[in-house]
Formats: sequence, structure tokens, C-alpha cells
Amino acid sequence: GFVTFSIRPRTDLEIGTEIPNSAAIFFDFNPPVITNETVHVLTDPTGVAPVLIQESPFVLSPNPTSGFVDLKGAEGADLQQVFLCNSLGQYLGALSTQGNRVNLPALPSGTYILHFQLEGYWYSGKVVVQGR
Repeated sequence: GFVTFSIRPRTDLEIGTEIPNSAAIFFDFNPPVITNETVHVLTDPTGVAPVLIQESPFVLSPNPTSGFVDLKGAEGADLQQVFLCNSLGQYLGALSTQGNRVNLPALPSGTYILHFQLEGYWYSGKVVVQGR
């Protein structure tokens, strides 16, 4: 089993405050089982950490495509990761690359979004896939 709980945080604690926590779990009349200690660090409540996405100076070609796209304008650069999303922004998977060529899986016709990391920065681009 498991236990969930929530608390109302104190308003006088600074961001970065560490709160250690452990629990004593009792089963019947046996001695308690003491859990490992965890530490919660208070952070800024904005939620999501920002990700720097640059406006892409690159061209995805051919576009429309049926099997691959080449990243024009990035010759010799280090293409580190490529992720594929559908037009709703849902993650579909990581893609394989060969140099600046991104190999696309068999996909239904439609518009897709490629997110790619190049030289430490993230870029995005749309690609139209025609039936395969």
C-alpha cells in the first residue's frame, strides 16, 4: 500500500529552504519501520523551468517529405537530439540522424513538429509528411 498526504506550507520560509522528512510506519503492535530520510527543497512556485528555444535559422528540406529531412544551414554542426511531435504537440519519439539528415518513421500524412538540439540550443521546425 501507499500513503499520500498534503500540507499547508508555512509562509515564513525562504526559497531554497531544505525540509528533511521521514516516517515511522506501524504494522499491528510491532515496532515501527523507519523510512529513509528525504529532503524537500522549496523552489519558486512558477512551475515549469523555462527552456530556451531559438527561432530556427535552418531549413528542413525536402518539405513536404515522405521519409527524411535534411537540416540545411547546419552543415558541420553537432546535431545532438531530435524529437518528433504531432500537430497537437504530443511527443511521438526520438529520431535517428545521420549527419544533418533526420530519418522519419512511417507516418500518416500530416504536419509534424521537429524539436532538435544543435550546439546546446533547442530549435523547432514544422515538416509536412506526405503518405508513405
